[in-house]
Amino acid sequence: RRRPSAVSPVRGWTGRSGTTPISATTDPQGLYGPHSGSRLFSLPVDTFAGSMDQEIDVSSYATPIDASNSTIVASAYLHGGGTSDYSQLYVQALDSGHVSLNVYYTAVERGASYVLYTITQALPANTRYIRIGMIFQREAGSSCNAVTDDFALSISDDAAVDFPPRAFQ
Repeated sequence: RRRPSAVSPVRGWTGRSGTTPISATTDPQGLYGPHSGSRLFSLPVDTFAGSMDQEIDVSSYATPIDASNSTIVASAYLHGGGTSDYSQLYVQALDSGHVSLNVYYTAVERGASYVLYTITQALPANTRYIRIGMIFQREAGSSCNAVTDDFALSISDDAAVDFPPRAFQ
C-alpha cells in the first residue's frame, strides 16, 4: 500500500550517491510524518539507496580550529521505518582544497520511531569546510522506509566563540 506524499526537490543539498533524497510530507509508504514541522527527508518511492549533504565554510574559524580548540556538534532525528532499512547521519571535515580530513558517522537507525543522534567531535587542524549529511539504505521491500528530520549543526571553541547554530530544512 503506497500513498504518494507531497514531494519537492531539496534546495541547498548536494546528492552524493544513489538517488538524491527528497523533502516530503510523509515516508514513502505514507505511514508516518515528520518529527516536527511539516516536512522530512526520505528517498522517493521505489528507490534503493541515496545520500546528500550540505557544505559549510568554516574558514573564518581557522585559528581556533588549527589550535585544536574547536568542537562540532551535529544532530538529527533518524527513523528506520521499523524495517531492515536504515538512515544515518554523518559529518565530514575537509581542508581548503576540499580533501577529506576525517568522516564521523552515527550508528544506523532501523527502529520504528524517531531517535535523536548526535555527533560531538573535535575538528582536525586545517579544517576549512564541514559537510553534514544523511545516508538512506533499503535492505528489503520495494522502497526505503527510513527518513530523517530536524538537522542541527554548531561549532564552538575554548574561547566561547560560537558558530551560530544552524537548522537545516
